Amino acid sequence: MVLDASSPDGRAVFVLRRVGDRTAKYGLEVVLQGVADQPELATVQYTRPDGEQRTLLVPVSPSPVGPTASFVRLDGFAAGSTWQVTGPTPIPEDPAWPSETVADSIRAAHNEATREAWRQVRERTGQGIRETIDGAL
Repeated sequence: MVLDASSPDGRAVFVLRRVGDRTAKYGLEVVLQGVADQPELATVQYTRPDGEQRTLLVPVSPSPVGPTASFVRLDGFAAGSTWQVTGPTPIPEDPAWPSETVADSIRAAHNEATREAWRQVRERTGQGIRETIDGAL
C-alpha cells in the first residue's frame, strides 16, 4: 500500500497501491463501508507525467461475499502524480459519460469484481452506454 484515504462522509476508503512486486505501476482500490444495495460510482482523475489528464469511472457493486470493493489500474500514474477521487454516488438513470471514458474505465478493471460491477451498471443505463460496456467487456 502506498496511501489510503477516506471519503469525507466515511462511506468509502480509497487505497492507492503498487501493482506487482517489481513494477512502478499503480492501482486504486475503492472499498465501500457498510452495506450497498445497488452499484455506486466513484470517479478518479489523475495527471500522468506527460501532463495528460486521465479520468476513470469506478463502479462498486454489492458483493455477496467479502467487502464491497473494486480495483482499477492507473495506467501512466507515477510517484508525484496529482490525483483526486469523488463519490461514490448512485448510478444516474441516463448518464452522459463519454464513450471513450467508459471504455478506458472498463479496460482499467483489474479484477472480476470490477468487471461484474460494470455488468450491473450496464443493466441501469441507456442503450448507447450498454453498447459501449458490451464492446469493452
